[in-house]
Formats: sequence, C-alpha cells, structure tokens
Amino acid sequence: MSEPILVQKRTKTMKKSNSIRYNALSAIFMAIALFLMTGCSVVGEFEEARYSVITQSHEYNIDIRDYNDALIAKVIAAGDRSEAARQGFRSLAKFIFGGNQDERKIAMTAPVLQTPVGENAWEVLFFMPSEFDTNTLPAPNDEIIDIQILSARKIAAIKFSGRWSEKNMNTHKAKLEDYLKANNIEYQQPAIYAFYNDPFTPWFLRHNEIMFVIE
Repeated sequence: MSEPILVQKRTKTMKKSNSIRYNALSAIFMAIALFLMTGCSVVGEFEEARYSVITQSHEYNIDIRDYNDALIAKVIAAGDRSEAARQGFRSLAKFIFGGNQDERKIAMTAPVLQTPVGENAWEVLFFMPSEFDTNTLPAPNDEIIDIQILSARKIAAIKFSGRWSEKNMNTHKAKLEDYLKANNIEYQQPAIYAFYNDPFTPWFLRHNEIMFVIE
C-alpha cells in the first residue's frame, strides 16, 4: 500500500528541515571551535590581507586595489558553494588549530576567499599571518592543503552586507560587472567571493565582498 501523499510531503519537509538545522549547527560549532582553539573569533580583532586602494567609488562601494604577494593555504572542495565552503573551512581550520607538523596554533585572518575552479569544485583559501614566510610556516598534516605564494595582483571589489545567499551574491556580482564595463575596465572571470565574518555575526553587520582580478 502506498504512503499517503500528505505523509510523504511531511517526511520530505522534515528531511529538508533536518538538513538545514544540521548545516546551521555545523557552522555554529565551527565558529565556537575557532574561538576556543585560536582565542579569537572572526568577529573580533584579527589581521586582514594587505592592500592599497588605487581608486574608490563611495557611491557604489567599489574599490580598485593593489594586493601584495601573500602566503596562503588553500584546498579544493567539492559540492555547491555552501557545501564546499564548509568542507574547505573545516580542512583549513584543522590546519590552523594545530593540525601541522609543529602542532602549532596559527591565528585566523580575513577574508576567507572562495573561487569556482570547475563544475562543482571550489578553491577555499586562508591568508596566513604576516609573521610567517614559506620557511617558518609549519607544514600541514593533511596533504590536500596546498601552501603557496599568491602573487601580487590588482583587484576590483564591491563591499556589501547581508546574508550569504546566492541572490545576494549574484546581485552584487552583477553590480560590480556593470561598473567595470561602464568604466572600460578589463576583468578576469571567475568572480572571487570574500567573507570577513562568522555565522554569529548578524546579517546586517556582515562584511562581504565580490572581487574580480583586473588587467
């Protein structure tokens, strides 16, 4: 005998609700672990990737920036943007929590960058604190983590607040592209997603950015 339609719908709704609840709890636990293991949260004082502003549009909240060479740790994670971000963050968080050859805790920095690198594949990247170089940064225990120098580059970035939804990301990505096209600024795909806050931060206080490498 087939299951009543009402019960089927209720079961699907419960599964979806449980999945959302699990993802939310997972994000919260990662933020708590970050606070306990490093002594800071992404909401507090921490080092940010260094850059100088070339030009700025206050009207559109857009910067043209020069970034210096930077030491980074990155992983490639599979799934949609949200799932890949969680997977990548977990791997990199283990590394800075002490999952390295020196068992040393490494301070969290900002932003966390995420860039699509293929179908359902994303690069998730942490900047390393400026106290380290390639000789002093402990090697990660996990072989999927790649340590390298991110070369100096020029970036166009739009700053905005709000939730990490696809709608919010795509809206501001389109605004940045429109600005660059209107000002005849050549840029490279794909877009880079930059996140400065943890899930504890209210959506209206979050600092998010969409970036493009420009010529």
